[in-house]
Amino acid sequence: MKAYKITVVIATSNNRTDLLFNRALRSVYNQTYSKNVNVIIIDDNKDEVQYNIINDKLKTIRQTMKYKNKFPTKIIKNNRTKFHSGTGAWNNAALSCIDLKNLDSVYRHYLAFLDDDDEWENSYLEKCINSINNNKYLVGLIACGINFINDKNIKKLYPNEKTLTKENIFIKNPHIQGSNLFINLWVFFSIGCFDESMKSTTDRDLIMRYVEFVECNHNIKTLFINDTLVNYFYDNQINRVTTNKESKIQGLNLFYRKYSSLFNKKIKLESLKRAKKLFNYKPYENKENKILLRNNNISNIYDKNKINLILGFICFDCKNLNDILYSFQQYVLKDSLYLKDFFVCVITSSESIKYHKKFNSIINKYNFNIRVKWLKNKYSISKNRTYLQRFIFREGNKKYGNNFISWIVDDDSRFYGLYLNEPYRIDYLYNISKNKNSNVDAFICGNCGEPPLPFFSTIRTQLLDLFYRIKTNNIEKYSNDYVDIYKQEYYYDLSSKNFDFLEYPFFNFNITIGDFINNLKNGYNSTRNIETDIHLVGKIGNNTLYRGGNTIIYNPELLKIENFTPDNNKYNRRSDFNWAIVNSILLDKNIKELNLPITHIRHSKMNFKKEYEKIEADLIGLIFYRLFKYISKEIKFNEKPSFTICKKYLTDLLYELKRKLFSNIVRIKALNEEIKFLLNNKYYEYYKEYKKVENNLIKILDYFEKFCKNKFYFKKSIYNKIVKYVYKKLE
Repeated sequence: MKAYKITVVIATSNNRTDLLFNRALRSVYNQTYSKNVNVIIIDDNKDEVQYNIINDKLKTIRQTMKYKNKFPTKIIKNNRTKFHSGTGAWNNAALSCIDLKNLDSVYRHYLAFLDDDDEWENSYLEKCINSINNNKYLVGLIACGINFINDKNIKKLYPNEKTLTKENIFIKNPHIQGSNLFINLWVFFSIGCFDESMKSTTDRDLIMRYVEFVECNHNIKTLFINDTLVNYFYDNQINRVTTNKESKIQGLNLFYRKYSSLFNKKIKLESLKRAKKLFNYKPYENKENKILLRNNNISNIYDKNKINLILGFICFDCKNLNDILYSFQQYVLKDSLYLKDFFVCVITSSESIKYHKKFNSIINKYNFNIRVKWLKNKYSISKNRTYLQRFIFREGNKKYGNNFISWIVDDDSRFYGLYLNEPYRIDYLYNISKNKNSNVDAFICGNCGEPPLPFFSTIRTQLLDLFYRIKTNNIEKYSNDYVDIYKQEYYYDLSSKNFDFLEYPFFNFNITIGDFINNLKNGYNSTRNIETDIHLVGKIGNNTLYRGGNTIIYNPELLKIENFTPDNNKYNRRSDFNWAIVNSILLDKNIKELNLPITHIRHSKMNFKKEYEKIEADLIGLIFYRLFKYISKEIKFNEKPSFTICKKYLTDLLYELKRKLFSNIVRIKALNEEIKFLLNNKYYEYYKEYKKVENNLIKILDYFEKFCKNKFYFKKSIYNKIVKYVYKKLE
């Protein structure tokens, strides 16, 4: 008999701590089955005091328990999406269950969810585990009956094979209310976890995705227990999400957006009729969100605040060189009212005589001053960026003294904005010049277009969008505009700030399924381009450390600061963040966000071998800059943290990242199988081309899995280099 692990997950919110202990947790501790059963309580309260109250109460209870070694319990704070029907909290708990030392254990691990105001009958876990033990297949989900308790009346609800069909789920609740959700951990990650964009209807959405997943995975079995083992208390006096009409309507809007096109008119009307009766729901009206694209030239002819400007970039590609210079000439120099003088600084390396000649011939096409520094070799990103900054400082200082502004960009950028897939003009020089006399030392200005990240950093959400594109074939058009989609990192699978887009599909109506697949095959994004509303251009934001390929530096002294890394081979990516950390935290320079985007364009097919190296370097760079920020702050404001503390800090960061990465791996594999299943049944003409995408996926997923399994050693020599560097900058 296989050994299974159960994690009981209780998310608590709305200051329901008394109910948590007197009802939910009590019912867990009274379970007749306790072998390998752990409990996680996730604090999702707005009131910060509740965490300490819960912690103190739990200690007291555990100390007085007769079997205090049973049901080991821990409390964690929700660090994902907060107050969305528990979705972020539940997902948070699930991620913490991943054992990186034994990744295969996810197949033998089950999550048992319980609302903090509900309770289980004493035999609930025992009957669930017995059902698994008596089944030779992988059990994906177990659902038992519910006692629906309302005003002293009890209604018995039984989920079964008939309630767990797509049609029934679309029309009404399938009688899986969270507290009777007992699901395999691997399956939970495969279907994408709870959708954190939804404020309600989360259970129905999860179960719909579960049913779709099982359709193409016939070896996964769903079991039903014909007994009411869960007491669900429906109390209008309790602030439940399900009693909040506004939240319910938001959840239904998203639910219908995802699934409405799968069903015929009769089923849709039946579902909408029920939603109208229960929640006074009206279908979301898709309003065409058109804007008048205009030249965003807001120059004031009376403003004489002229500037000396140096444009700087690194370039090893002749096509990029020509395209960026042409774009600068066409879109920036035409608005030259505020330009006193300027020139361009380029860093490159001479690979061959042919390349050298072609590079020079492109430069000679343009009638403005372009200065080139030829390097002997192609160095790391961090080293090249440092060379560029110092090159700009030297050339600028010689000609202008300290009276110049440097604009440092990536060579695959173009000088216009994007909104609703339409380009628009930006008066960059006006926006740069008007901030000349501000107290800001540098602005970090952002991007439009394709995310400036390794392509495989966005592959999960790209596959999700393709899946929905195939599934619905855009039969009905739904807009994204009732949700604020233009958030930071809504395209980035491994975002540490935003999680509400991971199961939120973005539809692109301007691309065929074939073109979508072709883009993925060649390493291009088809959806989730970064866009900026024209009306937000020029808006100054908060202090920031997130430097990218669009930085405007007003204080030339910042150019002297290198893109720090203790090892150019391993930690070179995200080193521009380290530059911002040094200037902002250690040297007290003022670095802010400025909404002045340029558009990132990928023009060449991806080199997949290099892409693997890029993404590993990006992941290591990601955790290193956070460590560097931590050490810098501690040394400046407190005391030097020890090597042991820093090693633990880095280990914790790595664990968090690897767990997130592993859950993405599982979801990508599932989406891949579901996409193939749909193509094989509906659009076989695209199936062969998609197999080429799958070949690349298999390779990168192997790479991801190795990263999750490999040990990462933080050397004391690296620690010493960081500490020495920080102290030197503080002198």
